[in-house]
Amino acid sequence: MLALGLGSGVSLPTAVPSLNFVAMPAAVIGGTLLWAERLKNGAPVEHGGDESA
Repeated sequence: MLALGLGSGVSLPTAVPSLNFVAMPAAVIGGTLLWAERLKNGAPVEHGGDESA
């Protein structure tokens, strides 16, 4: 769902020609960060709650 949210959020600015030059590099950076922090191990990591256990 995270990747779908990123893709759908990026699709609107890419439709505007002047925003396309900024949106595409931002989408690549955002997708890379999403993969590195959340999806690298195959499943999203749920943060929240007590992590001291």
